[in-house]
Amino acid sequence: MVVGGTYEYTDLNMEDLSSQFSKLQIHVEEIQSWPKAELDLLHRSVSLFTSMLGGSDSFVHHLGELNIQRTDTGASLGLAYRGRIKFNAASRLSAWTVMHELAHTWDAKNNWAFSTALVKNTGGFINKKLSILKRFIPGQ
Repeated sequence: MVVGGTYEYTDLNMEDLSSQFSKLQIHVEEIQSWPKAELDLLHRSVSLFTSMLGGSDSFVHHLGELNIQRTDTGASLGLAYRGRIKFNAASRLSAWTVMHELAHTWDAKNNWAFSTALVKNTGGFINKKLSILKRFIPGQ
């Protein structure tokens, strides 16, 4: 739970966690099958991200409805889309992965403006053709 801009940990049961996520327009698929420790970690990470965005209203405004699930994501720890985050069911969930995928979702909802600005301001580049090609090269 975010209180006064900082995270205050509370030991929430499954119903309370579901309610907290619902207030942020987050639906956690098959929430009953998630390990409690991972749901707590997800909740703490979402709360921190919410705080960084300036609160619940800002989170909902910037990310909108969000569906989160544990599934097979191949070699990826997580995958993010507009409105959906998939975490690898075969891997242990980490706060880093949650924050990373939330940021990708935020970026996607803002037409990739953040990653485009990051590339521009760091001298990097994005090459979609090379990115697709790398998928077929072992070890890439």
